[in-house]
Amino acid sequence: MTHITSTPAEPIELKLEKPLHKPPRLAIFTRHSLLDGRPSFYNSPPGSGMTHPFLGEAPFNVGDNFVSMAIARALNVEEFLVLTHGAPEAVFEYVNEMCEALIVVSQNSLHPGFFGKYLPRSFLEKRIKIPMIFVSLGVQFELDETPHLTQDDITSLKIIHERCASSQVRGEISADLLAQHGIHNTRVLGCPSILWSLEPKMKIKAPSLDRVGWTLTEMGGDRSALQRAQLNFMDGVAMQAQSFVPIAQGGEYVLQEYLTIRDGLSLGKRIDTLLQLMDDGRVMERPRTNYYGIESQPELMRCRLERPSLQQMRDNVKWYYRDCSLHVILALLEDAFFSTEVASYMYNARNLSLMTGTRLHGNIMGLSQGVPTFYAYHDLRVKEMADLFDVPRCDIRDNPDSIDIDAHDWSRFEKRYSTLYKGFKSFFEENGLSHVL
Repeated sequence: MTHITSTPAEPIELKLEKPLHKPPRLAIFTRHSLLDGRPSFYNSPPGSGMTHPFLGEAPFNVGDNFVSMAIARALNVEEFLVLTHGAPEAVFEYVNEMCEALIVVSQNSLHPGFFGKYLPRSFLEKRIKIPMIFVSLGVQFELDETPHLTQDDITSLKIIHERCASSQVRGEISADLLAQHGIHNTRVLGCPSILWSLEPKMKIKAPSLDRVGWTLTEMGGDRSALQRAQLNFMDGVAMQAQSFVPIAQGGEYVLQEYLTIRDGLSLGKRIDTLLQLMDDGRVMERPRTNYYGIESQPELMRCRLERPSLQQMRDNVKWYYRDCSLHVILALLEDAFFSTEVASYMYNARNLSLMTGTRLHGNIMGLSQGVPTFYAYHDLRVKEMADLFDVPRCDIRDNPDSIDIDAHDWSRFEKRYSTLYKGFKSFFEENGLSHVL
């Protein structure tokens, strides 16, 4: 057999011209998110551990993907440039010339040290000449913490806000933190994922306990008291519900691993060896390369699957959630939901009669489709969102043991949604962003 070697294609010079009409060309960092909803590591090859071509290695967080796709639905963008944070200066010069703005989706970055480390003054002054428009900017603090920033953070944030008409923050806590340091051109609008329907009004359907979904948050380490509170609340809600659906979405590694194998989302760990067939018939191993890149698509691979034990994973789930009632453990094993696709989460949420739990974006997946949603908040990040949406909510530390759906209504949220929808339109327009709202 004749071995044919692939020749790398010659680079093609792109003749990009700055568009003369709306919508403008935008830029975005890969390390934050892509406007089409795909994270920066979508080229990760399978191999070490459970992996996904878009989401990388487990545990997966589909909520971040949900936000990206919601922004892509709301903005009218024909073309955008994606650059890495550490790109050469020439790349930034090109982006500054070709793009109207750099969109940054940075959801939990209002905590001490983030801006001083990743977007210091020297970087901003040397690299970024166009407006940086932050979307869904929010705090990341525990419930009893006082939000604060470093002086370097404040310096960077002032430079950023001087260059744009406004930034969009998630809630009043975030806006107040920036206002303390003289930054007032912020728009308090929650998260753009609430705009998923692209409709100016929202009608929440009547709640029931027929099919209740619980969005689960992994709370380990020094948050063990919050984890116990969450599991106790889950027990109470599960006993109320006719059908109870735990929903994994973020860092629940043990549960995600089990559900991934149970539902056939992956066969498990795959180990690839690249092979080369020599002219004399010998088979030689080749060094591994980024074979999803343009330069080197492999011609021959030997693939080995390490099949995990489904029973062992079931046992892992039972042990990890051993403090739950038997009712919840059975729900985790038999009825829990997990996917690597936003569309599957949205479909699952639409078929719930009530959404509750502790995840910020997991709950919005239901709320944005008219599903009555009850927030159990465990940090300031979730609290400020639930407060802004004005939905039924509670502090998980208050040890709730059930939800009285007759004591709550969602009419205040319906009014708030209309206000937020109009607010997003104004925010996009004052920053020169074409949209479809």
